[in-house]
Amino acid sequence: MAVPPQAAALFVSAWGHLHGLVVLEVFGHTAFVGPLQVETFRGAMYTLLADVHRRVPARPASYPNASVSHVR
Repeated sequence: MAVPPQAAALFVSAWGHLHGLVVLEVFGHTAFVGPLQVETFRGAMYTLLADVHRRVPARPASYPNASVSHVR
C-alpha cells in the first residue's frame, strides 16, 4: 500500500523537526537557555504537534462517524 505524498511529506517534516530538536538537546546546543531547557523543548513539541494537527485535513462527510473529529 502506497502512502499518499501529502502524508509522506508531513511525516518527513515532523520527523526532521523532532530529530533536529533532539539532536540540539543531546549535543548541548540549547544550554544557553539555562534552566528553561525543559520548557523550551516542551514548547517546541507542542508547536510541532499543533502544526501536524493543523496540516491533517478534517474527515470528509462520507466517512462513518464524520461528526466526530480527532483533529483540533
